[in-house]
Amino acid sequence: MAEFNEKELKSHLKNKEFFNVYLIKGDEEFLKKFYCERLVSAVVDESMRDFNVDRFDSKADINKIMDACELMPMMSDKRCVIVEDFKIENIKEDELTGLRGWFTDFPDFTVLIFYQKAEFSGSKAKKIVDLFAKFGAVCNIDKRKGKELIKPLITNASKNKCILSEENANYLVSVCGDDYNVLTNEVNK
Repeated sequence: MAEFNEKELKSHLKNKEFFNVYLIKGDEEFLKKFYCERLVSAVVDESMRDFNVDRFDSKADINKIMDACELMPMMSDKRCVIVEDFKIENIKEDELTGLRGWFTDFPDFTVLIFYQKAEFSGSKAKKIVDLFAKFGAVCNIDKRKGKELIKPLITNASKNKCILSEENANYLVSVCGDDYNVLTNEVNK
């Protein structure tokens, strides 16, 4: 269905168009987490999160994840299931086949988000990416470079009632590097 970069994902969220399954990956940790949480906020109302959001870590069993996705939402149209840093290289071939079959008949009321902190590679990784791209969305959030960093830093400073010139933002990037989390923390200081 879709492979998104950051800009396309922003537009997707703005239009409130949701797929049932997402794979969020890339090398910009801060923004991956930001967009994962933004997706959850767009799908499930804040007041209903305790009832309609399930989170799993890297040690989660794929069958428990599937069971959570089958639960009906409570007092809401949708529910979210977030799987953080699932060990894709450990997935068994029969589980991959099971996922493929399950995605073809996935519940319309659930949004499943696989949020990968660590990069992954190999033949299984490619199969997983292809599977998510076929049935949902693969969101690749990579580090911003150069001018892509400047505008958000200036905007962030203005939200804190400060003025950050483009020249000073450029200097900040040259000194601190391109890690968005580090840059944001420096601006917030």
